[in-house]
Amino acid sequence: MNPEVQPSLLVMTATINPQPGAVGLDRTDPALRMKDYCEALDFYLSKKSRLIDRIVFVENSHSDLSPLQRLAENNRGSKQVEFVSFYGLDYPPEYIRGYGEFKLLDYAFHNSRLLTQLKSDDKWWKVTGRYRAVNIDSLVRTAPRHYDMYADFRFGKHWVDVRLLSFSRSGYERLILGRYHEMAGLLLEKYFYDRFGPLFEGKRGSVDGIDPEFRVVPRIEGIGGWRDIKYMSGTLRMRHYVRSTLKFLRNLAT
Repeated sequence: MNPEVQPSLLVMTATINPQPGAVGLDRTDPALRMKDYCEALDFYLSKKSRLIDRIVFVENSHSDLSPLQRLAENNRGSKQVEFVSFYGLDYPPEYIRGYGEFKLLDYAFHNSRLLTQLKSDDKWWKVTGRYRAVNIDSLVRTAPRHYDMYADFRFGKHWVDVRLLSFSRSGYERLILGRYHEMAGLLLEKYFYDRFGPLFEGKRGSVDGIDPEFRVVPRIEGIGGWRDIKYMSGTLRMRHYVRSTLKFLRNLAT
């Protein structure tokens, strides 16, 4: 491990028991969702993610977290794990999940002990909690030293991959905190692009503290909430390898 790379805090967002009629959500069985969250937490607790040393698991359906808490207790490693639970589904289903996720993140920002301990420039990562970013160590290791938001912008598609994002504490406060009301009824991928994408027109590199390109293509594993699609299978797997190869070739050329 590069001694200059500091381990990071990871925030896992979760809704174990979605509200009835949730728009764009097919994987609604709480038992299946709990299984997904347990598998993801087990991965981030393991030595496969050495550069994650603190985990905040924040859940917004006020469900029983005891299976996850037992998992954390049985893992006798050095990682700190904090569970934050509240009821945050008091909004119309047509507001879509992005609204709920960033309402959840705002709650964690104010109520998580580990998050509030961060200094202004300290970095933290957000992952949709059922997914495993299996190359998270490479992503942390290759991240730039200074940024307010670090994300995977897809300029050709006009969207941002919001499954995995990173912020500084002050960056989240400046760019995102309190803005979840703007996300009501919008696809989160599109909201992020429409809000931040125009900053990069005719420009390259970081703008206004926002770095729009991961140095490594994230490898996300798990089952998507919409249509129960398994990531890293079929054409999705092929697209990942194509993007990874192109990224590798571009990195060689620079």
